[in-house]
Amino acid sequence: MMTDIDDRMRSLRTKFIAQTLDSITSVEKSVASRDWPSLVATAHSLAGRAGMFGFPGLGDAARTAEEAIGDGATDDVIERLGFEFLAQLRTLRHDL
Repeated sequence: MMTDIDDRMRSLRTKFIAQTLDSITSVEKSVASRDWPSLVATAHSLAGRAGMFGFPGLGDAARTAEEAIGDGATDDVIERLGFEFLAQLRTLRHDL
């Protein structure tokens, strides 16, 4: 039996997916131009929330990219992690 809380969480999850899908272009641009401050901002904003809405792979990819940037990883490593983050973002299209 669905409750008001279940309905509200489903609505919040749908909103999260839509907003997160809107960030794909921004992440693509960040990776292409190696704009790591922009990438880390997006990754940071998604790292915790993704898991809360049932997307642990996205949260892990965001957190890994964010931490690599913070730890001073090479551009090539960050770029690879950025592409992994993008791949996880794109999987959300299947959850709409």
